[in-house]
Amino acid sequence: MDFPAVLAHVQEQLADAGITSATDSRNLELPGAWVTPGPIHLDRLDRETGQVEVDLFLIAPDTGAGEALVNLADLLRRAAEVLVFEDAAPVNVQLPNHGADPMPGLQISLSYEVTPD
Repeated sequence: MDFPAVLAHVQEQLADAGITSATDSRNLELPGAWVTPGPIHLDRLDRETGQVEVDLFLIAPDTGAGEALVNLADLLRRAAEVLVFEDAAPVNVQLPNHGADPMPGLQISLSYEVTPD
């Protein structure tokens, strides 16, 4: 699976859970998920196999703490139905085209093995 295919795979999984997602934050609809590339570890002998990390941000519109928590809890529940992860860390995410204030979110790190196809 190549790197762009990993991001597409995560987006497909999120779509199966009813979560809108984007790899370009300018196209993100809230509440939704921003799928971003993380580190690529080519630490195997063949140099074509390795680990790809994906940073997933579940983001709610800034409509007040109570409603944001409800939105984030729903996104987290649905993401957990289709993705394997252990932790979700609270973050504030600055997004272009979504106003000057940061949006409430949860950051999740995902890891996938990449092999030559």
